[in-house]
Amino acid sequence: MAGMIPATFSTAVEVRPAIWTRVQRIIGHKKADPGRYGLESNMQVVSPSDSAEPGLSGIDHGNNMTVSKSSLDLTRWVRDVPDYPKPGILFRDLTPLMADPVPMRYVTDRLTEHLREVEAEAVAAIDARGFIFAAPVAVKAGIPFIPLRKSGKLPPAVIGADYELEYGTARLEARHDGLLAGKRVAIIDDLLATGGTAAAGVQLLRNLDATVASCAFVVELLPLNGRARFDDVSVFSLLKY
Repeated sequence: MAGMIPATFSTAVEVRPAIWTRVQRIIGHKKADPGRYGLESNMQVVSPSDSAEPGLSGIDHGNNMTVSKSSLDLTRWVRDVPDYPKPGILFRDLTPLMADPVPMRYVTDRLTEHLREVEAEAVAAIDARGFIFAAPVAVKAGIPFIPLRKSGKLPPAVIGADYELEYGTARLEARHDGLLAGKRVAIIDDLLATGGTAAAGVQLLRNLDATVASCAFVVELLPLNGRARFDDVSVFSLLKY
């Protein structure tokens, strides 16, 4: 049958790209039984051209994928949108990154490593894109996920902190349930620009008697100097523009 690998191969074999994904599905998981598929248990599979994705290293495309810290250029998954949401603004669109499990796994791993380094006991995320990145980090780190929501989105009892917009003010709120009192909490959001929203998150957590261990972002816009708002809080970002 086309695409079958002879069971007599007990050393390294070169697998054509067309069947590489099939082979990985078969033997990529630690619990897979190679003999069940007619493969020798000591067979090694050599990926064509080292990696199916240029620019990546240390990747297993099965369930146990890992990516080395310095191997992934996240800019490949950031789309620049000029004059959005209004003329003169260059919008950094992260939806291509969100749509691809390879950079999402990388971001999750790196943010989790950072939270462990700062000994965070919970992760708070800013409504709404911060939720996308923070929830898998909380699961991987095994710590609580705390949503910091826009005003009126949480049932009582809540506590809030106001922050300034270009025209007017807005408000972040969190449950006032005593869960965070005395704990080290890290804030995660998608992007650090002027820092107003994250600064409100810091104040909100302090109002809940938590210690802010870090503010972590996927993207940081350096010309806007948002980190200047956090003199007494460490700021971490994966990608700087």
